[in-house]
Amino acid sequence: MQSRLLESLLAQAKTTTDRVTWARAVCRGASHMARSGKYDAAFNSITAVRTQFGPSLHPEVASWLMLAEGILHFCRLNMVSAYDRIQRAYGLAIALKTESAIPSCAAWLALIELNARDHQKMIVHINEALTLSSATDHQARGRATLVVATALQLAGDFEHSRPWYEKARFHATSEGDEATVGAIIYNMAILRMIDIRLADAFDMNIESNIERAKAEAAGSGSFDFMTENSTQEPWRLLLKGQKYLLTGEFEEALKYLEPISTYGVTDPKSLPISILDRSWCMLKLGRLVESASLRLQAESMLVSVFDAEDRAYFLGRLSQLCRLHGEHERGQKFHELAIDSLAQYRKYQQELLDCLTHVTAIERYA
Repeated sequence: MQSRLLESLLAQAKTTTDRVTWARAVCRGASHMARSGKYDAAFNSITAVRTQFGPSLHPEVASWLMLAEGILHFCRLNMVSAYDRIQRAYGLAIALKTESAIPSCAAWLALIELNARDHQKMIVHINEALTLSSATDHQARGRATLVVATALQLAGDFEHSRPWYEKARFHATSEGDEATVGAIIYNMAILRMIDIRLADAFDMNIESNIERAKAEAAGSGSFDFMTENSTQEPWRLLLKGQKYLLTGEFEEALKYLEPISTYGVTDPKSLPISILDRSWCMLKLGRLVESASLRLQAESMLVSVFDAEDRAYFLGRLSQLCRLHGEHERGQKFHELAIDSLAQYRKYQQELLDCLTHVTAIERYA
């Protein structure tokens, strides 16, 4: 299904006689292609703009071009290059007073800063994106409101995140931005799954949340399939695998978890978590030797799992596996480490929530 936003941008680029308008449309189109997993098409569009203008880029074109390059790096999970490129676009837009590009650059910087847990900078850029953008700047406001929604859900405040997801959805659907709609659905699904898997690793009751998590995970996969968006792999496999793991469908879970090792995974945590989940499936299927082997393999990769919520889950699951493999002393050791990581995660959530609830621009926009 072709994106309505991409169709309108391609039509604008085809019909306009103004070079700057053409370049901005092509750059925005490239950004959308990147966010849909069409990396080669995005790169070709960016190259076309560079070829057309040569070394003497128009100031406004330069900002939009660097933003598109940064978004392409982001979607390819090259976060250092993404942040550097978008910072350059942002700095250039400010220096040359390209006001149309500043809010979108700020919104994308805020997203990367959320992922990097640089909350103070994130807040500054969310403020800018929401304050400097017009009500019809759906690109900037859609991204900024999605950052707020994601941050609130990550902080454990799902109820307050919901209206922000709705704001993000409004901006995305206003211009037919299916890539952002897909990101909204995926973020809600993966963050809920993170909460449920964490509870399961600490032997808490998860039954009441399973059906909703299943529906959200299924909806995310269906939407990406319909829109031919491939940016979520191999995380789509991890999400599906964990969904089936939590519902006790262990053979089905393995179908999604096993292929992850064949991907060139840039995110260091995905592979060890998938291996640990496979160990749990093997245990539940009575394949104890394979389970123990996979557990030891995952355990050797613990250093790659450093975010507190992932580490708490990883250590909690390791503790469960060790005890069920008959290694009770080792299981207790991992349990104590898991409790420490869980406490660190709760502290992080509270700090993030405190940051978000003291931002005046967010309160005004709400």
